Amino acid sequence: MKRYKMTVEYLGTNYSGWQCQAKGVGVQEIIENALSEFFKTKIKIHGSGRTDKGVHAKGQVAHFDVDTKIKEYNIIRAVNIILPDDIKIQSLEIVDNDFHAQYSAKSKIYEYKAYISRYERPMFEIDHARIVPPINMDLVREKAKLLVGTHDFKAFCAVGSQIKDTTRTIHSLDIIEEDGAIIFRFEGNGFLYNMIRIIIGTLVFLGKGQISEDAIEKMLETGDRNYGGKTYAAKGLTLKEVKY
Repeated sequence: MKRYKMTVEYLGTNYSGWQCQAKGVGVQEIIENALSEFFKTKIKIHGSGRTDKGVHAKGQVAHFDVDTKIKEYNIIRAVNIILPDDIKIQSLEIVDNDFHAQYSAKSKIYEYKAYISRYERPMFEIDHARIVPPINMDLVREKAKLLVGTHDFKAFCAVGSQIKDTTRTIHSLDIIEEDGAIIFRFEGNGFLYNMIRIIIGTLVFLGKGQISEDAIEKMLETGDRNYGGKTYAAKGLTLKEVKY
């Protein structure tokens, strides 16, 4: 039996998230069905973690076990024919049997993309959220620095989440402006449910003067979600890379 490490790219628009759900179809289920059809046996895959409904991925990683002599590139070509146009395998390699897509991961890189415009722009709509100007980007950059490091991010977690340990480490948070859009690039050891989208909403509300300038300080200090901005749209978020 061989263990394979697989990197997958997908548009999350039409799916309920990575994981199989009672309502809606998950990306994981689609890939499992395609692999099972190809190998003529039941295949179970294990992802590096969940992505939520509507969130995209360029570098989601999963592993699975199967006994086969088929070359990796032939597996990719054949399974990608079975998969829909918005989900495709990008790479496949044999790894040690103790490799685990989730538990072996060291960090993850996410990007949140938003375009700045008073009007909707169709070319951006698939994988960008929209920010209506004006926005004080100098203030956004200043306050974003407060989030780097190890903190209790309880206030940046979706209400009702069952996670008990809400301490996470953000290694870096870079903000890049290009072609009328803003890219927020996060690298961290893990992220809570809706954490990045709440951070983005809070930074945008800060930059637009819609919440107190010390909102992030208060959220980190008190754990109170009410100081922050809204949860920004899922479509702007992409899992770029999982590091091992």
